[in-house]
Amino acid sequence: IDPEEIKPIKNALRVDAEEGAEIVDEKTTIPATLSKIVQTEILRNQMGFKGLIVSDAMSMSGLTLYMDQAEAGVRAVLAGTDILEKPADTVEMLRGLREAVKSGRISKERLDESVRRQLAWKHELGLFKEKIAPIDAIDKVVSTREVYQLAEEIAAGAITLVRNNAGLLPLDRSKKIAFIGLSNGFDGEATAAAFNRTARDVGARMTSVVIQENSTPETIRRAREAVAGADIVIAGMFGRVRSGAKNSVGLPDEGVKILRELLSGGKPVIGIGFGNPYILGSFPDLSTYLVAYGDMPSLQRAAARSVFGTQSITGRLPISLPGLHPIGTGIRIESSVQKK
Repeated sequence: IDPEEIKPIKNALRVDAEEGAEIVDEKTTIPATLSKIVQTEILRNQMGFKGLIVSDAMSMSGLTLYMDQAEAGVRAVLAGTDILEKPADTVEMLRGLREAVKSGRISKERLDESVRRQLAWKHELGLFKEKIAPIDAIDKVVSTREVYQLAEEIAAGAITLVRNNAGLLPLDRSKKIAFIGLSNGFDGEATAAAFNRTARDVGARMTSVVIQENSTPETIRRAREAVAGADIVIAGMFGRVRSGAKNSVGLPDEGVKILRELLSGGKPVIGIGFGNPYILGSFPDLSTYLVAYGDMPSLQRAAARSVFGTQSITGRLPISLPGLHPIGTGIRIESSVQKK
């Protein structure tokens, strides 16, 4: 969207980079956090957005590798940001902002725009009458049965069936099913716990193995045995695409190898993207593909119910899958469970 190029700087901060994380040391294009094209021209002017623009973490390595905090804060404000979130160095960022205002680089009019929006939203939320949030009351507000039910409702409506070319869905629970989870995390079998519990609750006969980068040869062996003995395989993909990584799919190599073997061998496979919907581009031969958009328990439960036909599938893609499916794609399947 914004072709401006930026290059890594010397002595860059690495605040949010995990120990041993890969550091990209080549030029790239500017992040949306610093882009006036994205925030002002597109979001404000073209799309007509009138609310607050809040940055993502200003300490993220995708920003701190390329710009110091003083300059990053200034660039974000000039791009259109109203609130700068989580600086890596608050003092340095404030210094940069003050100097930019004194020099005229950031105008008083630009500051007033953001101040007016902040004051308007504080008024809307009643923060002038009640300035301090009652911390002890938060659990009573966000952990209610109503909130839980809303989360389940949103998850149920989100599940999107992009492909059902083989007619596998809704899945026959009497089949011998193997679930293989491919994860770039390190939570082991807990990764897919909510999906597995829900599958058992609806009466599915299913074995489950989760593969991650540190999986043992024994785990890989169990996974191969499970898929070999199954009538149908469900591949849960718990990974995000990592630009510049040796495996850009973002999934463990052994798991990717098994999935590719299954697809080339003609085994019926149902793919579920528990996160990045674009991962279908790495496995275009998947003839059955659902998008769950995340791995939260509510989404895992909704995905399981969708697969086994105990809830309707109604979601539509909010984005396009380039070269594969346009925005708005979504195959609707009604629940096989009779509503009372």
